[in-house]
Amino acid sequence: NNGKAEWEVYTTATSIPVIAVKGGLSQWMETWSGGGCVHRCDGERTVEGVPCDDDDTTVKVKVDGQWQTVRAHDAAKPTTRLSVMLPELEAIGVWRLETHGWNAAAEIPAVAELAQFVGDLVPANLHLVERRTIRDGRTSRFVVPVLDLQIGTARLKEIVAQSSTGAPAIEAAPARA
Repeated sequence: NNGKAEWEVYTTATSIPVIAVKGGLSQWMETWSGGGCVHRCDGERTVEGVPCDDDDTTVKVKVDGQWQTVRAHDAAKPTTRLSVMLPELEAIGVWRLETHGWNAAAEIPAVAELAQFVGDLVPANLHLVERRTIRDGRTSRFVVPVLDLQIGTARLKEIVAQSSTGAPAIEAAPARA
């Protein structure tokens, strides 16, 4: 990391308050080898805009306990990075969640995109949720990071009304007790 200060946090918490940062989501298919990224694409094109089929870089990966040489594109894994602020810290800065799971790759972007419409800094909670799948009679347990925005339905209705008309939403009548 070229001498930059970095911290890695270990915690037993399964949920922490965060602030979702506008533009804080990055998603790529990546292959890392020898400490460096050898392939990064969106599934079809590399970062440089070149079709992935033109990428002839090969890497060695372990498949079923055996080393095999494969195209870097074929060995790529989903890489989702989410930058958040930690409101309980007095320092200003962002922390990055990085995950390589397919479930996180499918779930986090939808909520992060919603946060873009809500505002630049949106209160949220980052949860670790245990999931289970059963395949061929075997149960697999894994943890998926889940971003949960802390905004109410009134604010969501306001956002939907603004996006569909382009005009400010009409305020709803106060809720009755």
